[in-house]
Amino acid sequence: MARIPPGDMPRQQQRSMAIQDDTAILLAEFQSDSDLLARDVPSRFILNIGRVRKEIPSLCSRALPFVLSHRALNVINLLTSPETRNITGIVD
Repeated sequence: MARIPPGDMPRQQQRSMAIQDDTAILLAEFQSDSDLLARDVPSRFILNIGRVRKEIPSLCSRALPFVLSHRALNVINLLTSPETRNITGIVD
């Protein structure tokens, strides 16, 4: 397997930043949508909307472990960092 130094992959760094930006955008959209929903649903649902809204930021953070499920996951499809040995990408 060919090894490409991380410095030679600026798109990988840009992609990582884009994912963080996308997560922040999704969180903001969810919060806005849940505010709108809370205005229009019967009062018995408002408590549940509040509970869900409270938990969503933890799903958008890196505090929870990320679990990947991939039927063709094998060594050939993994990109790793030679320095950290962390998975940096998955080829599908």
